[in-house]
Amino acid sequence: MKSILFVPARKGSTGLKGKNLINLNGKPLIDYTLKLSQKFPKEFILFVSTDSKKIKDYSKKYGFKEDYLRPKKLSTSKSNIVDGIIDGIEWLKKNKDYEIEDVILLQPTSPLRKYSDIQKAYKIYKKKKLLSLTSVTKVRENSLGHIKIDKNKQSWNFLYKSRKKLFRRQDFPRGHYIFNGSFYFCNYSFLKRNRVLVKENLTYLYPTSRLTSVDIDFESDLKIAEAIMKYK
Repeated sequence: MKSILFVPARKGSTGLKGKNLINLNGKPLIDYTLKLSQKFPKEFILFVSTDSKKIKDYSKKYGFKEDYLRPKKLSTSKSNIVDGIIDGIEWLKKNKDYEIEDVILLQPTSPLRKYSDIQKAYKIYKKKKLLSLTSVTKVRENSLGHIKIDKNKQSWNFLYKSRKKLFRRQDFPRGHYIFNGSFYFCNYSFLKRNRVLVKENLTYLYPTSRLTSVDIDFESDLKIAEAIMKYK
């Protein structure tokens, strides 16, 4: 049974065009995740799931050599990432006769993640014999204050109607976290059976710093990531 380092990197993007190859501090965004993969033990299978020949060819210099292109039906903005993972792994089983036990999912949109966090989290994952683990970040914003504005920006409503009061920041309850997408570990049988990466009250949550958990979705996120890189 093998473990797979799975990097999903489709060609398109709704928020930032060509996101996975966009320039970040002199390198394509995906480069930071591919380079990080070189720190993983050699027994890990390296696998890029993409519908882009350009991305596939670029990843080969980092040892991602599997001749797989993701089907178009699994490469749209509405595609479920779990379906893409399963399709890639089933392709490996069919063409390479691999049996996969654990999936380590690293999305290219988290270029600042630290390998030391992944190492510590993976030790917990294996020691506790978990079925699922994911990274989270402590919430700073008060979600009870979120509002929805109409398309003409003439009126707005509170998003959460059931709120009892608006907390001041210093009154906001502790222990509130949000998934940051930096890394996911998942038992493949669990993933295939449940068709999810995380499950309430079952997935182990591993907190990481906001500085290492920037998720690139918009141009402003790129500027934040660049500023952090310069600061470091």
